[in-house]
Amino acid sequence: MPKRKKPKMPPLSVLDKLIYYFLFLIIIMISFSFSFIPGWVHNFTSFTNNRVFAVATGSSSLFLVIPTLTIFCISFCFWIVKFKEKRPIFGKRGIIYGEQTRNIYPLFGQQHKPKSINDLSKNKKMYKRFVSASLAIILILSFVIGAFGIYSRYELTDTSIVKYDCLNHVSNQYPLNTVTQVEIGAYYHHQVRRIGYYTFSYTFFFNNGKDIQFTYSEFRDLESVKKINSILHAVPKKNSGVQNLDALRREYHFNDQDWAIIQKLFST
Repeated sequence: MPKRKKPKMPPLSVLDKLIYYFLFLIIIMISFSFSFIPGWVHNFTSFTNNRVFAVATGSSSLFLVIPTLTIFCISFCFWIVKFKEKRPIFGKRGIIYGEQTRNIYPLFGQQHKPKSINDLSKNKKMYKRFVSASLAIILILSFVIGAFGIYSRYELTDTSIVKYDCLNHVSNQYPLNTVTQVEIGAYYHHQVRRIGYYTFSYTFFFNNGKDIQFTYSEFRDLESVKKINSILHAVPKKNSGVQNLDALRREYHFNDQDWAIIQKLFST
């Protein structure tokens, strides 16, 4: 008995193609938005305490890579399969679905698939349910693992730098009175095949050999940098990348007040 050929999909309408491309962008945006979760959480938790001047994510934040890749891979595979099949979404005018295209119908629109048509065998239904359940379990596990990367952070206060673990418990403290040197830097980061960028950083060096760095985006504002710098007025300062200050100003669009703070920081 000759094998039944799979019905050929009709051409997609312009609207359906646009929807497929738009969904692809949504997949990328949703997947990689997980990398911003720690920053959002820190803004709504740590910065509610006025004593906290800066917050930097800890190494456990890498756990968020797991749900990011999981969601992206599952969504992208589903998208590529449907796009390759050219499965119609709203359909195209002039095509009579179900007659010219056998049992192919748009997902939405006026030409719905009749309920009487059941083109899935029992084995296919069981397989489909198994795959759906497996993907759901994988997603849940990835979210559970990713949750451990939300609260890992370093908080800079007026007396110390506090380290929190993935369970939001204090795991270590570094008193500011043990800081032996501070490095204030303006660095250029080169990226292969991409335009580089400039960053402002404030690095603490402790007497136990530990060093912790906070960048501009991790501070509450430049006034916080100014306050910390005044608290550590007796600590030796080292300035790096002074030649990059003008480029740094253009990078962050500093106003006159912030620019005055930056100039004063690099003049100490």
